[in-house]
Amino acid sequence: MSKTDEIVKKLDEMYANPKSKGFVNHMIKSYSYLNNVTNLGNKLDRVSNCSLTNKRLTSIEEVNQMGLTEDKLKTFDFDLVSMIKGSKPSDLFTNEYKGKRIALTSNETTTLISYEGLVGLLTWIETKLVVNDKNVSWLVNSVKPKKSELEIRGYKKPTTTFGELDSLIKLKIQFQENGI
Repeated sequence: MSKTDEIVKKLDEMYANPKSKGFVNHMIKSYSYLNNVTNLGNKLDRVSNCSLTNKRLTSIEEVNQMGLTEDKLKTFDFDLVSMIKGSKPSDLFTNEYKGKRIALTSNETTTLISYEGLVGLLTWIETKLVVNDKNVSWLVNSVKPKKSELEIRGYKKPTTTFGELDSLIKLKIQFQENGI
């Protein structure tokens, strides 16, 4: 059984238990919108474990102090969506650094998660969406960026270009003639 399968099974058990379902809902809201997910840059003030895999976690600052090369450190500025889709390598986040994994967090939470935990959570969310779980669908849709009321009604902000205004064209020609 792969690590992702283990996480999916664990999430199924937690989701079925009324006492832990709230935590699973919180994880869905926090991590389902990937633009809110970032790596933890600052040093952890306490020993932390992944909320789903129970692996020890570390921050980018701590990894930096382990003596990695400058080129390796620049690669931690990542595109998570590409890594999840498999179009970019994820080995930096699946590697262990002195027995710890790099922590990921979200704007919406104080929980920490490993890359494997995030992949497992997203896989679990996807399976729930496929079977039309109404609660998971509602949670995922609630964190999507919303359009403003005007955009919903079809209002589009008017745009003008330099070439549309005759007076600006005449002014441009005058400036060009004067060498400005």
